[in-house]
Amino acid sequence: MSLSMDIIIKELEDVPDTSIFLLESLHKQSLFLSEVSKSNIQHLISRTLKLVRHHDAYRKWFGINLIKVLASNYVILANEGKTFIKELVKILESFSTSWPSNILSSTIDCIEYIFERIRGKPTLTREIVTPNLPSVISSLIDKMVYNPTIIIPSLTLLMKNHPTTFRPFGNKLRSKLMGFLNRDAFTSFPENLKSHICTAIASLPVIEKNEPEAKWFLDTAYLVSEITEVLILYDQFLNFNQDSNLSDNLKRFAAMNQNTNEAPFEFSGLKIDLGNPATIYKISDRLETLLFLLKHFLTTETPFSVRVPLGKIILLCENICSVNPRFTTFRKDVFSDELRNVISGSIVRNQKNVLKLLVDITNCYQGFILPHSRSTIAFIETLFPLRNKKISYRDVLLNESLMCLILESVSGILCLTSEFSSGEDISRFIELAILLIEPRDSISSNSHSNSSGTNTNGGKKQKGSRKKDNSSTLSDLLSHQQLFSENMPSSTSSVVRNFFRIIIPRVEINLTQKNKIAKYLMAEAVLSSNKQKDKRIDRELEELLVTACLNPGKENTSLTPIVANIIRHNNCLNLLMNPRLPPLPQIVKGQILNEAIDYEKSNSDVSEDENMEEHGEYPGIESHEKPDNAFDNADEPDVKRQKIESDTNHETSISNNVDIYSQKDQYSIKNNVAEPVATASTDYTKKTFSFTETGSTADDSKNGSELEKHVPVSTKVEPVSQPNSNLEEDDPSSSDIEIPDIDVGSDSDEE
Repeated sequence: MSLSMDIIIKELEDVPDTSIFLLESLHKQSLFLSEVSKSNIQHLISRTLKLVRHHDAYRKWFGINLIKVLASNYVILANEGKTFIKELVKILESFSTSWPSNILSSTIDCIEYIFERIRGKPTLTREIVTPNLPSVISSLIDKMVYNPTIIIPSLTLLMKNHPTTFRPFGNKLRSKLMGFLNRDAFTSFPENLKSHICTAIASLPVIEKNEPEAKWFLDTAYLVSEITEVLILYDQFLNFNQDSNLSDNLKRFAAMNQNTNEAPFEFSGLKIDLGNPATIYKISDRLETLLFLLKHFLTTETPFSVRVPLGKIILLCENICSVNPRFTTFRKDVFSDELRNVISGSIVRNQKNVLKLLVDITNCYQGFILPHSRSTIAFIETLFPLRNKKISYRDVLLNESLMCLILESVSGILCLTSEFSSGEDISRFIELAILLIEPRDSISSNSHSNSSGTNTNGGKKQKGSRKKDNSSTLSDLLSHQQLFSENMPSSTSSVVRNFFRIIIPRVEINLTQKNKIAKYLMAEAVLSSNKQKDKRIDRELEELLVTACLNPGKENTSLTPIVANIIRHNNCLNLLMNPRLPPLPQIVKGQILNEAIDYEKSNSDVSEDENMEEHGEYPGIESHEKPDNAFDNADEPDVKRQKIESDTNHETSISNNVDIYSQKDQYSIKNNVAEPVATASTDYTKKTFSFTETGSTADDSKNGSELEKHVPVSTKVEPVSQPNSNLEEDDPSSSDIEIPDIDVGSDSDEE
C-alpha cells in the first residue's frame, strides 16, 4: 500500500516524519507519474528543488534522493534533467568537510544514475550530458581527496564512456593518482582503494586520440623496466655475478624504457640507509606498488585489443624469485645478522607479491598460461624452505602465508588441465600441503625443551626444588596435551582443501601421501559433523570427500563406505553403495509346456493339410470348388510344379518321422536359469533334446527344483561315409552326422 500523490505533496511542505516510506511510495508510482496532473508534477518538482537548496543537511540529503526517484520517469527526466544536473553540480562544487560524507556519496550516486538513464539516447545526451559533463568531471577531480573510494570509480566510468570529453582532464587526473602512488603509506591503503587507483591509471590510455593500444604497451614496458631497476638495488647486498642468467635478464629488461622520450610515471626516489636496516623495506614496498599496478594493466578490460607480453612477464617473475640468498650469497660487507634478516624478510615480501601477480594473471588469461606452465612450476618450487634437502617444518610455519600462495598459484595452473602427466613434479607441493595440515603441537614440545635445562650453579637442593616446580607447572601439558594444540587458520585450510580437490583427479599420488590425505579428510569430516546438529559437514569438505571416493588410487582399502556413513545425504555416494540395476526378465511357470503342446498341434494340422492337398482331397468341398492355390499350381509350368511337389514331400517325410511328446511329470523347477539349453544324445536312431528353463517365478524360487523338458525326436539318420555303425567316442569321424534343422518352438521368455 502506497501513499497518494496529494498526501506526498502535502508531506513535502516540511521534513516528512516517514521519509523512507515516502520515497518507497513515490518509487512505486514513478512509472505512472505521467498520468498525474501537470499541476501536481510542478508542485512535486518545485518542493524537491526547495529541499535540495536548503542549508540543512538532512533536507538536502532527502531532496537528492527525491531527484533520483523522479529521474526514473522518462518524461520528468527529459523536461527537468538540466535543472537536476545543475543543482547536483552546485552541491559538488560547494561541498566541504563541514558537511556529512553521505551528502557527497548521494550526489555522486544520483549523477551516475541520471547519466546511466540517458546513455544511448542521442537527444538527451546532446542536451543534458554533454553541456554539464566537463563541470562534473572537474568537480569530481577537485573533491577527490574527500572520498576517493567513491569518486575514483565514478571518474573511471566517465572516462570509459566519454573518452573525448574526458581528454582535457587526463593529465590532471594522472597527477592526482600518481600522488597517491608515491605516498609511503600506499601499501597500507585499503585493498579496494588501491585497486580503484590502479584501475584508473590503467584506463588512462583510453582517452588517447591516436593508437591507444600503443600507449598501453609503452606504459606496460615502462613498468617492467622500472621494476627491474628497483630490483637491481639488491645487487648492493647480494652477489648477482654468481648467476649470469639473472644479470643478463635484468640488463635486458632495464633497457626496455630507453625508447620512451617521456616517462609516463614519475616515482619519487628511494632513500636507503644501511645504518637503519628498516629502510630496506622501502625497496619491497616500491616493488609491491609497481607489481600491483602492472597487475591492473594486465587484467583491466580495454575497449581496444592489446598485445600482452605474457612470456616477458613470467620471465620477470622468475627473475624476482631468483633474487634469493639460497642462490646468490651475501656480500662480504653485509655481515650483520640483523641486516641479513631484514634483507631476507624483504625478499620474502617480494616473493609473495610475485605469486599474487601469477595467481591473478592465471585467472585472467587461463589457457594462454599453459605453454609456460612447466617453467612456472619449476621456479615456484625454488621458493621452498629446504634444510638438508627436506622441507623445513619450522620455516613452513614461519612463512605460512607464502606457503599458501605457493599452493594457490600451482592450483591455478593445474586446474587448467584435465590430467598432469608427471606426478614427480608435484610431489614437493603435496608434501608441503601435508606439512600444513599436520597437528600443530609445537607449543608443548617447545615447553618440554625449554624446561629441560637445570641450573648448574646451584646445589642439589636447588636442583630438586627447580625440578619439582617445573613438574607442577607442566602437569597440564602431559595430561591435557590436546588443549595446547593450535588450530590451523581457516584461510590455510581453504587453500589446502582446494589444492587437494584439484590434484586428486589429475595427479597420480604415491600411496604414503594418499594415506595421509585420507586420514586428514576423515578426521576433518568427523569433527565437522560433530559440530552440527544434523551431522552435516560444510560443502567444500563434502565435495573433496566425494572427489577422493571417485578417484581411488592404488591403495587396498576404499574410503567409500566410511565416507558414505558420514555423508548419508549424498546421492552420488548412495548410488555407489546401493547400485540400482534394471529388473531381470522372468519366465512364467509352464510356458515351455504350453509352447510344446501348441507346436505339436500345429505340426499335426500341417501334416494333415499337406496329405489331403497331395491326394486332391478337400473335405466339405466338391471337386469343382478347389481352393485358389490349386488353380494357381495348375497354371504353373511342369518344372516348377515338380520342384514344389518334391519340397512338399520332403517336409512331409520329416514331419512324419518327428515324434514330439511331453509329460507333466518330466518337469522340475530350477532357480537362476537364463535361457533353454539343448543337449543331444549319441543315439543315431533316436535323438533326445533336453531344454533347461532359466527363468523362475517367486514360487519356483521357493521350491529350489529344476525344470527340464525332454523332447525325444525319432529320426532316421545314416552316418556319412562310415563302414560300421558302431562308433567309438575317440573316433574323430563320429562328429560327422547330419541332423535335420527342426523347429521345436519359440524359446522366448516373454509371457
